[in-house]
Amino acid sequence: MTDLMLALYEFAASRRMGYLMEDPEYADFSRCAKLQEQKLRAHLDDVGKQNLDNLLQELQGEHSVEQEAMFQAALSLSRELNALVRP
Repeated sequence: MTDLMLALYEFAASRRMGYLMEDPEYADFSRCAKLQEQKLRAHLDDVGKQNLDNLLQELQGEHSVEQEAMFQAALSLSRELNALVRP
């Protein structure tokens, strides 16, 4: 991502995603995921917990890259649609 796209992405994430926290479906998924993690951790030894932490960190990285790609796709689509509307 260019510096400009990164700045736009960070702006959108911090200023335009507030509705996500108000979405009951998101809150439910988030709560269930945390509960499942707690249940799993209760059955793991220290090595297993470290492996789980490593997995969750990698999944978070993967998710971040996917979100950035979605943002870039949306920005590109927005440019294309804007070009259709403006002569």
